[in-house]
Amino acid sequence: MLLSKLIRICIIGKVFITMFLLLANPKSGKAFIFNFTRNIDSIQLIYNDQELRLPGKSFEIGAIVYYKKGKVRKTWNLEEGFLPWFSFNVEVKGGRHFLNKIIINEKLVPSAGKYISVKVWPGKAKDLAKTLLLPLNYEKQIEIVPTSDVTKAPGYSFHYKIIATYDNDIVEEFRNRNWITDTSRFSLRFNGGRVKWGQFIIESDIRKIENHQVDFTAISKLNPECTYTLGIDLDYIANYKLVLSGAGGSWGGSGFSGSSGLSGNDGSDGEDGSNGSDGGRGPDIGVWTDLYFDSLLQMDLLYVYAENLFNKAEYRCLVNPNGGKITVVSRGGAGGDGGSGGSGGSGGKGSDGEWHSVTTQVNDSTEVTKRWQDKGENGGNGGDGGNGGNGGDGGDGGDVYLYFTQDALPFQHLIIPLSEGGSGGSSGSSGSGGSAGTGGTGDPSGSSGSSGNSGWSGNSGSRGIPGYIYIDTTNMIVDMIEYGAVNDLQLFEDEHFLPSNSDSQIKTDTFRYE
Repeated sequence: MLLSKLIRICIIGKVFITMFLLLANPKSGKAFIFNFTRNIDSIQLIYNDQELRLPGKSFEIGAIVYYKKGKVRKTWNLEEGFLPWFSFNVEVKGGRHFLNKIIINEKLVPSAGKYISVKVWPGKAKDLAKTLLLPLNYEKQIEIVPTSDVTKAPGYSFHYKIIATYDNDIVEEFRNRNWITDTSRFSLRFNGGRVKWGQFIIESDIRKIENHQVDFTAISKLNPECTYTLGIDLDYIANYKLVLSGAGGSWGGSGFSGSSGLSGNDGSDGEDGSNGSDGGRGPDIGVWTDLYFDSLLQMDLLYVYAENLFNKAEYRCLVNPNGGKITVVSRGGAGGDGGSGGSGGSGGKGSDGEWHSVTTQVNDSTEVTKRWQDKGENGGNGGDGGNGGNGGDGGDGGDVYLYFTQDALPFQHLIIPLSEGGSGGSSGSSGSGGSAGTGGTGDPSGSSGSSGNSGWSGNSGSRGIPGYIYIDTTNMIVDMIEYGAVNDLQLFEDEHFLPSNSDSQIKTDTFRYE
């Protein structure tokens, strides 16, 4: 902030100095502004060829004035220059100008093969005009580069950047801005994926991925012939995780606080917080696993089909036994937290004692007045705080049933079943006792009341009990088509079947295979 203010002060100061020099030439005694173009031989326009000239952006120009007697003057934005830009006329085709800045029309997209014309002349001397015909820059090469680890499996995501090399060999990098990719310069095309919150997410439905391949293409808007495609060959080596939970218990309501006592009265007690409800039981889950040989990848893959046995929702994925695995969890719902106890009301302040006075006539010229105050009333007691509600118990974990074909049985260690009880709800906090009311002033003053007692905190809920794990064999034969899509299974919408990196800010869709 301070630096920007100093820069503005310097610029303003330079402008004032320039105007002073223009208005009073000490050698001639005449106004310099009127003879600015007198004896000018020629002008020269200066620009930086390493400054990108792009639609919607600006670049800087400078002017050097050569006089017939050998003097040289420069515009104020050049080193040792002081000539103001309002002494020059600037005509721009393909943009507009502001002082020493040329702002290129944003509609000149694509920019490849296009030019911008800048014509400048001093004062009214248009015969001294110089014209710059400058080509606009454009990308000649772009590249999509992942900036985080790439897991080559459905539903996984990675950050990326786009590196652009321009026709003058300047290189720029485009990264995510506030989790949203800047697409003003590039058109993005996807085959088997999408971009969300600045990350590329591999498609989670294998039916939409052809030949186990995903393509991410960027196309330059400045030069549509400049494209780059990042191809990803899926290998299904991933740590998948399927977590199905019971419903969480509702939180208990907080008790109302007690009201404050009126003058000298006790404050009322705070209400107790209500108990949180228990979490629901986790669903039972059936998991069927088969092994098949994928002819395109030339490798064995595990086909895993899971079903929520409570609501019949279906989940599917492919697992590469050479490095991949899946964890299936049935988790009880968390117990609801207990409500907080209400605070006790404050005791009322005791009333002040009433003042009295008596005047006695001592003699014809003297009176004596006597004043006194009654005893002040006692302050009221603060109300007791309410007790906090108890947290609800966590729901029990559901049972998990694993079934393996004879081909898949040797890989059962890659299907990891877990049943977890839900966490118990937190105890409700106790309500604080009301403050004591102060005694009223008087002779003597009243006594202060007693502060109310704080309530008791509730009890935390208990964690639920895990369910059972069952393992058995099955004769199920998965009818695989081409690259592993499965017949006669309904498509569903769900977001529970997440990859193990789901703690990122991306919520992926469910993996679905048919």
